[in-house]
Order: sequence, then C-alpha cells, then structure tokens
Amino acid sequence: MWPLADTETGKHKRGDVKIPNWHDRLLAATGLLFLGLFTCGLALADLFANAAFPPPSAALDDITAYFSQNGGAVRGLSVCHAFAALALMIFGAYLSHRIQRQQPSALGTVALVGGGVAGTFLLFDAAIFWVLALPDVSRDPALLRALHGLSYLCGGVALALPLAALIGAVSLDALQSRSLPRWLAWAGIVTTIDCLAYGTSLVAAKGYWSPSGLVLAAVLPLFWIFATSIALLFERQSFAAKLGSSPQVPD
Repeated sequence: MWPLADTETGKHKRGDVKIPNWHDRLLAATGLLFLGLFTCGLALADLFANAAFPPPSAALDDITAYFSQNGGAVRGLSVCHAFAALALMIFGAYLSHRIQRQQPSALGTVALVGGGVAGTFLLFDAAIFWVLALPDVSRDPALLRALHGLSYLCGGVALALPLAALIGAVSLDALQSRSLPRWLAWAGIVTTIDCLAYGTSLVAAKGYWSPSGLVLAAVLPLFWIFATSIALLFERQSFAAKLGSSPQVPD
C-alpha cells in the first residue's frame, strides 16, 4: 500500500497508506490485462485451430501439419502475446515502483529486472510464433523443429525464471512492509519456489520432468499475478492510516 509522507520529516513512513488514485489502479490492472491477453493467445492456438497446439515431443509431421494449416491462429497468438509482454513489463515496473516508493531497496531493482526480462522473453516468444506462421518455415523441417522448441522455452522456463525474481522480490518486501495481505505474500514465496523448480526441467528433453512435461508448474505464477492485481485494484485506506497510526493488514 502507498505510504504517506511524515509531516515532520517529509519522508515516507513504511506501513502508512493512502487510497490509490486512478492511474495507480490503471497500472494495477495491467496484471489482469497481461493474463487476459496471454490466455486469449493460448485459446486462439488451441480452440480456433483444427488441432491442439503440438508439444515439443510431438511428431514432426504433426508439427508441420499444425503450422501449415493454422497460420491465422498462430499469428493471433503472436499478437496477443506481444501485447501481453508489454502489459507484463508495465506491471513489473509498477510493483517495483511500489517497493522503491515505500523504502528504496535492492528488492525493488530485482522486481524491475525480473518483470522486464520476463516481458522480453514473452515478446521474443511472440516474434517466434509470427515466424512459425510463415509458409516457407513449415516446409523446412529442421528450422520448424528448432523454432517450435525455442517457442516453448521462451514462453515456459525462460519466462518462469525471471518471474521468480519478480514475485520473490515483491513477496519478501510484502512480508516486511505488509503492503500485500500476508497470505498473498506467502503464496508468492511458494510460487517463487515453484518457478525455480520448473527451471530444473531443462535437464531433460522429454518425459514428465521436462519443459513440456512440467508445463502445469507455470500456472501458479499466473494465479499469483491475478490475485495480486485484484488485491491492488481494491486496496483501501485503513482507519489506522487516517488516525496517523500504523495499520494492520489482515492476514
């Protein structure tokens, strides 16, 4: 929650809060915007295509058939993920700003870098999808296989690891400042561990413990972003802040 300036020192006091203004709420909503665009892209690739999006372990013939017959759905996925990447970068910058505004620390920098790198990998993922939709690419088996595998990495493990930095930094700060409900801060710690565990799936190319086998592990950070965006959208001024005392955020 946002701090109030101390009337004597002019500095922000950690823990005191004020009602966010309209642009604070707009920035908080970028988390939901990211989720909406990200999910919409996945829906286009699965529900509006003539087959489900193929995993890296799929046969080359199935991968070739999917991209040669569903260019429009793949380009739609590319557009959605490109704008989702922008929304994620803004949301990460907003969370970093909240930390730095309360009390400048390394956690704010970690959150900023984590959000920026995660958004960059997702933007790279969107660019790969656009290339995969080109007819000539689907006629080159080696190039198609390489780009398809790279798209899974950029939208999976390479996205989850910097998200671990973003979510971990925000959650650690929230445990100290109580800027988020305590249960959400602890959920963020669990989500960070989940993202780091997902990163270890790079040791295998196929099977359950692989980037495609552990894809469900990437769902937990999406739930955390959803809950955090909602919490920030509807955060309210506490009576303790109105009275000038330190507020207690309910667990």
